[in-house]
Formats: sequence, structure tokens, C-alpha cells
Amino acid sequence: MRFFPLAAAASLLLPGVAAADPALDAIEVRFVELINQYRAENGLPCLSISPSMNAASDYMSQAMGEQGFFSHNEPPCTDTACTGRDPFERMRDFGHAFRTGGENIAAGYPTAEDVFEGWRNSPGHNENMLRASFKAMGIGRVEVPGSDFRIYWTNNFSDNPDGDHDCTKGLPAVGSGAPGSGGTGGSGGVAGHEDDVEHDDGGGCSTGGGFSLLAFAAAAAGMRRRQGR
Repeated sequence: MRFFPLAAAASLLLPGVAAADPALDAIEVRFVELINQYRAENGLPCLSISPSMNAASDYMSQAMGEQGFFSHNEPPCTDTACTGRDPFERMRDFGHAFRTGGENIAAGYPTAEDVFEGWRNSPGHNENMLRASFKAMGIGRVEVPGSDFRIYWTNNFSDNPDGDHDCTKGLPAVGSGAPGSGGTGGSGGVAGHEDDVEHDDGGGCSTGGGFSLLAFAAAAAGMRRRQGR
């Protein structure tokens, strides 16, 4: 397991980097299409877009690029671990209430097809994408010029479809999915108690074919792509 600690203060922003936008772009909508097609092929219900999880996902993707870490937990980081806010705390802070939640992360994958295939071929990530109890998702693909991997992905999941999108009626529109108000990465939001959240033990690390895959746990898995190898 490898963690990538901060190279500078956590508040440092790279020059010329625009703020992450939780509204869906065309690449993110394509990912929604791919994951819901995949779930349908496996006899599972589709996932509707959650504005609050979209905001949490976009925040996390931009934070990883700007602050130079790759972990489900936010800084502070040491050489061996990041020990800040975890995915479940982050989702709650962005106003998302849930009983079962999960997260996949990735870096260096330019297209929806690329990251979908990477996650599909990794058992922990694939389990998140095919978890029957999940009903909603957020997706955040953020480009951070000058960062280690330039492109960062976060995919959050839960059992609470809290937005207007109904996946049974089709794909979300490009430009949709942003919350009307809510999380800023700080405090706020209301959710179930910690013991209501599903945490599965397990995970592991594997490498091969130029990829390094990290399974955080069955309910919160992550991955990284090594560029140039």
C-alpha cells in the first residue's frame, strides 16, 4: 500500500487551476451511462445522480490533485497514511444522508471508458459498482494541470437518491447534478449514526500491467494509475 503525502501546505493551490464544478460534463455523463449499463447487464437497478455526492466527489478529486495525496482519507498525511476526514465523514459534511456508502478513486485515466475498465477489472472497485444496496451515485472528474497525474476521479455511492434525477427515465443532462446549496468541504449536513453505515472488512493491494490497485475496503475502494510505466 502506498500513500502520497503532501509536498506543501494543505491549503496550497496550484496556479491557474479552476474550481471543481459538480455539474456533470459529457465525460462524466458517459461514465454514468457505462456504470448503469453494466448494472443492468448484471440484473441490478440503475444509480441516480445525487447532487450532494456529486459535490463531495468533485471536492475530493480536486483536493487530491491540488494537495498532492492519493488516499480515501484527506490530509494530514505522513509517509505511510493520510489520517484526515474519511469518505463517510466527507459525504455527510456535504449534506448527504445515508445508511450504506462507498467510494472508488482513480488518477491518470483520461476517459470514462478507461476508468470504468480499470475499476471493473479490480475486485474491490467492481464490488462497489455492483453493490445491490446502492441506489445513487456521485461522480467527479477533475483536471489539475501541474499535478502528479493531472486527472483525478472520485465515484461515491449510497442507498439514498436525494436528487431530481431518476435513472429509470434516462441519463442526466450535461450541466445537471450540481446542488442548489450545500457542502463546501467543511462541516454541515445531517446523516445516520456511524453504526448505521455499512463497513466491510477486507481489501488488499495488487500491481501489474503498469497499474497499482488499492482496495480500501469493499465499501470504500481506491486505485491509482502509474503513468509512464
